[in-house]
Amino acid sequence: MKKYCWALKATLTLAILFLVFANKTYANVIITSTRIIYPASEKEVTIRLENSGQQASLIQAWTDKGNEALTPDQADGPFLITPPISRIDPNKGQSLRLIYTRDTTLNDQESIYWLNILDVPPKPMDSENYVQVAFKTRIKIFLRPKGLLGDPIQAAKNITWKLISSDKKIILRGTNTSNYHVSFNEISATTIEDKYKGSGGMIAPKSQKDFEITDKPRNYKKPTSVTYTWINDYGANETITTPLLD
Repeated sequence: MKKYCWALKATLTLAILFLVFANKTYANVIITSTRIIYPASEKEVTIRLENSGQQASLIQAWTDKGNEALTPDQADGPFLITPPISRIDPNKGQSLRLIYTRDTTLNDQESIYWLNILDVPPKPMDSENYVQVAFKTRIKIFLRPKGLLGDPIQAAKNITWKLISSDKKIILRGTNTSNYHVSFNEISATTIEDKYKGSGGMIAPKSQKDFEITDKPRNYKKPTSVTYTWINDYGANETITTPLLD
């Protein structure tokens, strides 16, 4: 058993050295959800993994507070994952148990952490020259204290926007007064006739964030509203248009 554990650790360490940060659609093992909502009142939350590839994969799971460069032995997220290491055969699945390990006395805001899944494919039997390559997937964990005031849907709908600059570039400032994080796929400055598209992002609870619109045209007209696509608890997109504040 000790030799097996050492070999397994060595394999995973080697894989991390050649780690490729890839979207989960390119890895054999996929997470069946795009985000994890963890009510702090729950003892655990189950995460489902599926191997859609043609070969078995060895996976390792860990959590962190936001530093994606951390390796499994440096994990600093306040969660226990069981099993932390497992093998998933082709066209099979695996359930992971995510358990919050801290005191249930939390602050009055939603907290964010990250789940990491490292997918290590096996070494081909007929290959002498082989480089171990792994695929890493990261998704958000939203930890919600018991009795948290407000609602995530209303939090997204109540984001207010203000035009900060329109000289050389368009900058929109979003304000989130809720206790929840709000994530966006796209944010656009809009006029009656035009839409100036920008990228997405996230605004933390009780905070502001600036978003730059990069495709400012020559015939630019000052925008009067913002159209934003936010991501709900189920990973679906919802679009809202709201006037810009003066």
